[in-house]
Amino acid sequence: MTKEKIIEEFIEKGANLEHERWARWQEYMFSKFVEHSNGKGEYVCLSSDLFKRWSRQIKTPYSNLTEAEKESDRKETRNYIPLLEQALAQQKEEIKEMIEGMKLKFGKEHNRDSNCDLNYVNGYNQALTEILNKLTK
Repeated sequence: MTKEKIIEEFIEKGANLEHERWARWQEYMFSKFVEHSNGKGEYVCLSSDLFKRWSRQIKTPYSNLTEAEKESDRKETRNYIPLLEQALAQQKEEIKEMIEGMKLKFGKEHNRDSNCDLNYVNGYNQALTEILNKLTK
């Protein structure tokens, strides 16, 4: 899979997660509204406490939020970890396949060359094998 395809897939899945996050927030927020009737029609309103709290949070940089407020944002961010892990795993698999291909090609090219230093070929393949081992851990 190409880098562009991995990014495109990440964005699409991330957008889905973002929509789910937004929907959870909207459902929660709507549950806090109270219906009223004033004779001219019905309307909903939000408690003054919630309005003040959310207005403050909107204006507050993340670094200045309370620890509980930060944890709420962290909880939502953790939903992205599986998506990120999947994208990294795809990229790792692509690199692994590329290195395996390099080993095969390099070995075939230099096995035909009688003047090739066998230690050099072995060292090259060993280095690629070490990279592969690190990628598959």
